[in-house]
Amino acid sequence: MRAHVNATGSSTASNPPRGIPVTFKDVFADEIECISDSRRLRKIPAEPTETSLIGLAFSGGGIRSATFNLGILQALAENRLLHKFDYLSTVSGGGYIGSWLAALTRRFAAEVPGSSFEDVEKALVPAKYESDKRNESTFFHWLRLYSNYLTPHTGVISGDTWAMLGTWLRNVFLNQTILSLLFVSVFVFCHGTLLSLVRNDEHASEFFAWAGVLLFLAAVFMALNVVEQVPSRDVLKSRFQRIKITLEVMLPFVVASVLLNCGLWNWLDLEKSPIWQWAVAGAGFYLLAWGVVALMAALRRLVRKRGSKPQKRMISIRAVLIFSPIAGAVGACLLKEYNLLLNHLPAWTSTNWVVIVFGTGVIMLVLLITGSLHIGLVGRGSRDLVREWWARLGGDLVLVTVGWLLLAGTCAFGPLAVRWGLFKLRGWGSLTALLLWVAHNVVGLRAASSARTVGTNNKGLEAGNVPGESGSEPPTGLTASVLESLKSPRLLRALANVAPYVFAVGLVLILSTAVHIGTGLLFDTPDTNQLWYSTLSYGSSDWTSLSETYWSIEEAATVPPLLMAGLLLLLAGLALSWRVDVNDFSLHHFYRNRLVRCYLGASNPNREPQLFTGFDPADDVPLKDFAAGYPGPYPILNAALNITAGEELGYATRRAKSFVFTPRYCGYDAGTTGTGQERFKRDNGYLPSFSPTATARSRVGLTAASSDDGITLGTAMAISGAAASPNMGYFTSSATAFFMTLFDVRLGWWMGNPRYQEKWPSPGPRLGITYLISELLAQSDEKKGYVYLSDGGHFENLAVYELIKRRCQLIVACDADCDRGYVFENLLSLIEKARTDFGAKIVINFDEIRPQSGRESVKNFVVGKILYDPNNPGDPASWGKLIYIKTSMPLRRVPSTGTPQEAQKQKEEQKQKGLPDDVWQYYELHGAFPHQSTADQWFDELQFESYRALGEYLGNLASKEIGGEMDRILGGPLRAAEARIGQ
Repeated sequence: MRAHVNATGSSTASNPPRGIPVTFKDVFADEIECISDSRRLRKIPAEPTETSLIGLAFSGGGIRSATFNLGILQALAENRLLHKFDYLSTVSGGGYIGSWLAALTRRFAAEVPGSSFEDVEKALVPAKYESDKRNESTFFHWLRLYSNYLTPHTGVISGDTWAMLGTWLRNVFLNQTILSLLFVSVFVFCHGTLLSLVRNDEHASEFFAWAGVLLFLAAVFMALNVVEQVPSRDVLKSRFQRIKITLEVMLPFVVASVLLNCGLWNWLDLEKSPIWQWAVAGAGFYLLAWGVVALMAALRRLVRKRGSKPQKRMISIRAVLIFSPIAGAVGACLLKEYNLLLNHLPAWTSTNWVVIVFGTGVIMLVLLITGSLHIGLVGRGSRDLVREWWARLGGDLVLVTVGWLLLAGTCAFGPLAVRWGLFKLRGWGSLTALLLWVAHNVVGLRAASSARTVGTNNKGLEAGNVPGESGSEPPTGLTASVLESLKSPRLLRALANVAPYVFAVGLVLILSTAVHIGTGLLFDTPDTNQLWYSTLSYGSSDWTSLSETYWSIEEAATVPPLLMAGLLLLLAGLALSWRVDVNDFSLHHFYRNRLVRCYLGASNPNREPQLFTGFDPADDVPLKDFAAGYPGPYPILNAALNITAGEELGYATRRAKSFVFTPRYCGYDAGTTGTGQERFKRDNGYLPSFSPTATARSRVGLTAASSDDGITLGTAMAISGAAASPNMGYFTSSATAFFMTLFDVRLGWWMGNPRYQEKWPSPGPRLGITYLISELLAQSDEKKGYVYLSDGGHFENLAVYELIKRRCQLIVACDADCDRGYVFENLLSLIEKARTDFGAKIVINFDEIRPQSGRESVKNFVVGKILYDPNNPGDPASWGKLIYIKTSMPLRRVPSTGTPQEAQKQKEEQKQKGLPDDVWQYYELHGAFPHQSTADQWFDELQFESYRALGEYLGNLASKEIGGEMDRILGGPLRAAEARIGQ
C-alpha cells in the first residue's frame, strides 16, 4: 500500500479522534497535523508535507540496541540534529531508549516552565566536569544503575533473582493447572465413554439403530451440500458454515462409526448371514438416503423455478441414483469381511478394548472407500467443485478419526504402557528414565527460548563467523567438541523441535495414568494398590497377571460418577481460566514493570517507589499524552500481529503483520481482496483497522493511569520488545509454541482487535482458555476478537517499514541487532517488504560495512536511495535517502598521508576523535563485541559504556551526512534559519 494523502485530516492534534476504526489514510493525515504542531514547538520553519518528512529508526536487539542508540542520540544532540526529526520509529530494544527519550521530553516540558526540545537536546550532551556538579544528568546515571534491569541485584541470594523465579513458577503452576484440569477432564470423559461401550454387550440392536439413523442423516446432509450450487467462497470461509458441516456431517459420521463398530462386535452372529443379504441391505440403505436427497432437490428446484430463481445443478441426480446401490453394496460387503475378522480374534482380556478403540478406524475406512467409489462411478456426472468438496470432507474425517484413535488409545492403553515400562525398568531404571525425560525437557526449553533459535540472525552463526566470547584460551579436545556442539544453532533448533513432542508424549502418559490411578483408588482400591506395588517391586515377574489386574481395574468404575467427575473437572478448569487472566499471568507484566522502572522511571521527577518492591506506578505515562503539545519526534512503537493460522495465505512465510502503537492511533492494515469491480481497482483495498489509542483500556500492571487513559507507553514498549513468545511471526514453530506456552515463556499480549469497535476497549478475553490454547497450538490470526502481539522484530527488525510507508524523504536507520556474520538479514528483509508492500525500491551498497579482513570495517554507515515511485524516477520527489548505521568497529588506524609532520598531526587527531582506548580494550577482551548475544540482558558498567561510546562515535561520523540531507529537505541551511529565528 502506498500512502498518497494531503496534509489535512478530519481531526487535528488538539481534537481527539473518534472512537470508530479508521484507515491508514486518516491516521497519516492526523499524524501530519501533530507533526505540524511539533515542528512549531521545535522551531522548524518548514511545514510538513509528504516530501519533507524525516524519520529516525532504532532497531531491535534488547539492551544492546538501547545502549548503542543512547550514544546515537547523544551524537545527534551534540550536532544539533535531533530536533529536526519528525518521527522516531522503534522496535524491541530500540523502543527502550526511544520511550526513555519520549518520557524525558514530556516531563521536561511539564516540569521546566518555558523549556523547549532544544533544552532536552542540550541536556543529552555531557557537560564539562565541575566540582560539586554532576557531569551527566540523573536520568543518564539512572540507566547505568539499572543496566541489569531485569534483576538489578544479581546473585543466588538476591531478592530480585528469587522474585523472577517465583513469578515464573507461580505462572507455570497456574497455567499448567488450568490445562491439566481440562486435559484430565477429557480423559475422564473418554474413559467413561469407552467403559459404557465395553459394558453394553447386550445392546447390539440399539447400536445398529442409532448408527443407521446417524449415517442416514449424515449422508443426506452431505448430499444436500453437493447436489446444488456450492456455497460462495465467503460463506465457505465463515465460521457458521464450518460449524454447520461439522455438526451435520462430520460428527454424525464419526459417532456412527463408533456405534456401528460396537454393534458388529456385539452381534457376531451376523457372520452367518450370506453376503448377498449384506449387499442388498447396503444397496437399499444407500439408495434410500440418496433418494430422499433427490426428492428434496426436486422440490427445491420447483419452488425456485416458480420464483424465477434458476438453480445451477452441481451433480447428476440420475447418475447418483444409478450408482449408489453399487457403492452401498460394496461397502456392506467390506463390513461383512470385518465382521468375519471379529469372529476370529483371540479371547484376551483386552480384546474388548482393542476392538472398541481401534475398530472405529476400520469402519471409517470402509465409509471413505464407499464414498470414493461412488464419486468415481458418477465420474463426469459431477462437477470438479463437488469432487473438491468431498476430498476436503474426507481429509477432515480422517483427521478427526485419527484424533479419536489417539485419544481413546491413550486413555485405554497409555497407563498400561507406563505400567509395562515401570515393570521392565524397576528400581533405578525407571527413576533414570524419568530423570532423562526431565533433563531433556529442561534442555529443550532452554533451546526453545535461546537467542540462537528465536529472534536472531542465525545465518552468520551457521557460517562459522562466531569469534570467541572472550580473549581467554579456548578449551581443546573433547571438551571443546562438546561445548561447540551445544552452541550449534542447528542442534539447538533440533532440540527445540523434538523436545515438545517428547514432553507432550510424557505429559499425556502421566495424565492418563493419573486418571487410571484415580479411578482405581475410587472404585477398586485394593487391586489398584496391589497393582502399583507389584509393578514396582522386584518380587513379581508375572506380567500376564498384572495386565489382567489392570483391565479389571479399568472395568471396575461406574459410568455416571465417572462422567460427573469429568464434568466437575471441566467446570473447575473453566472457572480457574476465568479468574486467571491470560495476559496478567504471563511473564509480560514482570518484563514490563522492570522496563518501566529502568527507562521511564529515569525521568520521573517525583518518584516515590513502594519500599518493598521498588516500583512506582507513576513511572509510566499514557501514550496519548505524546500527541497534543508534544515537542519531540512523533513516536511509533512497532509490534508484530501474529498470523500463524487462518486463510491469510499471503502471510504463510511472514506469519505476521506490522502493528503500530502511536499517540493517536493503534492498529494494522487489514487488506481485502474485494468483490465485483473492487477486484480490478486499487481504491478501498483496506478495511478500517486503526482505533484511537485513548480508547484502548488495556489492563496494565503497575500504572498510575486509569483505564480511561488507554494504552500506556510502558505497555507499548514491552509489547514491542516481547521477543520470547510462543507465536513469533516468521520464527514461529508449532512444536516450540507448545513448549513455551506450557512453561509460560510468554511475553506477548492478547490485545482487543482494533478492527472491532466493541473489542478494542476491552481489557482482555473474559475466558482466556481459548486464547491460551490458540497460543499453545500456534493458531493466532487477525480475525478473532483479540489479536496476539509480540516483538516487532518478528516482522521487521529495523523499524524502518512504517517510515517507508509514510514516504519519509530521509530515514536514519540504526541497526544494533546481533549480526556477527554481517549477513544483513534485517536490511534484506526490509528491502523485500518495502518493494512488495509499497512498491518502494531500496538501492544500497551495504558490502562496504562488511569487514574485509579481521573484524574492523572500512565504513560504519552507508547512504542508500529509496525510489518511492518507480513509474516516475525522473521526479526528485520520488526519491528518498536511507542512511544506514550499523554496530561495527571502525578501522583502528587510518593510513596517514602527507609529510611526517602532517601524518603525526593526523594520528593525534584520530586519537582525540576516535574511540576511547577502554572501548578498544573491551573489544579485544570480548571477541563477540559489538554483536554479543541478545540473550545477554545483564550489562555491567564496562559493557554499557562500550556500547554507548561506540554509538556516540558512529553517530558523530554520520552527522555531517545527516545534517546535509536535512538541510536539503527542509529548504536550505537550517543553521541560518535557526539563527534568523533566534534574532
